[in-house]
Amino acid sequence: MASLITATLAHAQRVAIAVTVTPPKTPDGRRKYEATLLTSDAAHNAPAYRRDPMTDVAVHTFTRDQFLVLFRSLVCSTFIRFGTFALVRQTCGIPMGISAAPFIANLFLAWFEYRFLTQPAATAQRQRVLHAFDLTKRYLDDLLALNNPFITRLLSVDQRYAGLHGLYPASLQVEAQSHPHLQAQLAAGTAAMPFLDILLILRTTPAGHARITTRLYDKRVQPVFDGVRLSRFIGTDSNVNEASKRNIFTGQFHRLRRVVTEVENFAFETANLITALTRMGYRRPRLLGDLQRMLQRTPEAYYVQRRQRHRPEYADLVGLTRQYLAGRRHFDSTASPVELTQSHYW
Repeated sequence: MASLITATLAHAQRVAIAVTVTPPKTPDGRRKYEATLLTSDAAHNAPAYRRDPMTDVAVHTFTRDQFLVLFRSLVCSTFIRFGTFALVRQTCGIPMGISAAPFIANLFLAWFEYRFLTQPAATAQRQRVLHAFDLTKRYLDDLLALNNPFITRLLSVDQRYAGLHGLYPASLQVEAQSHPHLQAQLAAGTAAMPFLDILLILRTTPAGHARITTRLYDKRVQPVFDGVRLSRFIGTDSNVNEASKRNIFTGQFHRLRRVVTEVENFAFETANLITALTRMGYRRPRLLGDLQRMLQRTPEAYYVQRRQRHRPEYADLVGLTRQYLAGRRHFDSTASPVELTQSHYW
């Protein structure tokens, strides 16, 4: 992190962080933060702290050394309470219990990725290797590599290939995950790869084109969690305000239509959502009515699939969801979707 901060402030003397002192008086009101890098001229006249009573904004100014002191104190002052009898100080790794933990983890890993991608690529072989990482993506601690034959050879900075050093520090354990229970549910010649809450389905069309479609993925459906009772949503008798309860289905609907490209899987997962909410006390007729209204308000959702003449059932997604709820229709994970128009080449 010291190297990252030094590189960031290479052409600046200080960093100024502006904070709104009083959060907005709204249910989700939060303080706003804005960071600005100050040049030598601006830093010379900038006080360590100032507050504008008119705008209710306070500005804190830090030098590189001051910022590092604050950062170290934040990382090294994390304690975890176990029950009522033990207080343990975390001394190794990124403290995941603090609010800044995701940002620290992301910056830490991004710095190593930046150093990897900015290596000199003077030869054609080096360019080919670095180009293979175009479809390698990371979200916090989840790493996805598509069509990258070099990823296993360049995971660690200790590894060398084609004159390039690897990605992450040797102390960071990066293990490839296997999901045999997913592969067993797919047709031959089809591969599945989970990433966050998405299941990527990779298949080859009869014309020889490679396609990717997406389904919803929940790691809690793995066999290891079969004996665990999991509750995803608050009940209707909860003390949470009514607006939050009503917005559960709306939020989940928009999540499904954004991440799922297979219309059949959308109807299947919507039925699962309604079933789960019904168990928590929500009324099924109202949920189905909400589904009808949301589909009317978002006509762009599965626009092409809902107009396919050879699959008329897709024109009525509410009716399709009802079939899954009634058990008259079962999701076939091995079937090839007809909605290849929403897929992507890879």
